[in-house]
Amino acid sequence: MKIKRTHNCGEMRKELIGQIISLNGWVENYRDHGGVTFIDLTDRWGLTQIVFDPSVSGEAHKIAQTLRSQDVIAIRGKVSARPEGMANTKLDTGEIEVYVTELEVLNKSKTPPFDIHHAEDVIRKQDLNTDSWICVDTGFRKI
Repeated sequence: MKIKRTHNCGEMRKELIGQIISLNGWVENYRDHGGVTFIDLTDRWGLTQIVFDPSVSGEAHKIAQTLRSQDVIAIRGKVSARPEGMANTKLDTGEIEVYVTELEVLNKSKTPPFDIHHAEDVIRKQDLNTDSWICVDTGFRKI
């Protein structure tokens, strides 16, 4: 691993605007808006929006287009204020975004069979079957 984390995703705030930082985490959401790619990067501490702009780093932008949910990445980039009117007040990190200058793919993930952020709903539906599975701390066991 070449890129070492300097911060976690949950501590990105406007006080860091202008600084070069490094983050590690999982790709949660991926959006492509007119050639600029936005990814919600998560770790155990929170979520940060990262931006892959081809005018900032064409190489990182090209690799970012291959990323999908649950891929594990390390990034280096510059913390910037979100454009006026684009702040997300629902997130502690919603006033900033990180423009990526360097990207390292640490692990590619197979496509999960369901959205892991809604796993409880899947488990509840499965529990209605007579041949049910329940989730415990160590994994799944048949009941």
